[in-house]
Amino acid sequence: MEDLVLPWGYPLETYPVETEDGFVLRLYRIPYGVKNSTKPDPRKPVVLLIHGITLASSCFVVLDPESSMGFYLADAGFDVWMLNTRSNTYSRGNRYRGDTSVAYWQYSIDELALLDLPAQIDFILKFTGKPSLATVGHSQGCTLPLMLLSAKPEYNAKVWLMMQIGAVTHAEEIQAKYMRHQAELRSAQKVLGGAAIGNFIMNSVTSQLISSCNGTYSRLRYCQKLIHFLVGGL
Repeated sequence: MEDLVLPWGYPLETYPVETEDGFVLRLYRIPYGVKNSTKPDPRKPVVLLIHGITLASSCFVVLDPESSMGFYLADAGFDVWMLNTRSNTYSRGNRYRGDTSVAYWQYSIDELALLDLPAQIDFILKFTGKPSLATVGHSQGCTLPLMLLSAKPEYNAKVWLMMQIGAVTHAEEIQAKYMRHQAELRSAQKVLGGAAIGNFIMNSVTSQLISSCNGTYSRLRYCQKLIHFLVGGL
């Protein structure tokens, strides 16, 4: 994250947040922008950016300041926080087990929504002294707060605004051929084909794909077709 943020002149703060089951998540903050302020301001509204599946906080700062949401919101006057869910590039740590053990990977989207997200929301609100924050989610980053606010209604008071980009709530109308094929398989066992449970896609690979799509028209068209095949269009 430092190599993506600091060269543009933006400040970056890092905070470790531990979940109740021992995962150590890395939470990043851009407290102010370069266009409107040079110091933190407690009056600024707090916004939490929530990445999608296979991604990490880097997806919000991987392009230039005019094209990256993290930079854009910081310059617009927001106190910007970017979370990371368990096991991604920035959140590999666990107090009790290493990432080479099967037990490390035995979790589902439920843990992301009901353990990772509230731990980071609570940390931010305690740190800033704010009663609530806004969230901006992309894809799975929309699903997680919907799950949390439904399962733990007390968190509705802690999220005053929720913005959804490419929100995912059900898969009936999904267009991505790859995702439809996986959904039609009868069980996770068939999806895995007997392979060991472990890391599926490194976030760095996904981020490299995003950054490589910032180029010529022909490259953009190729990236568009590849991404549409994998996850569908908006």
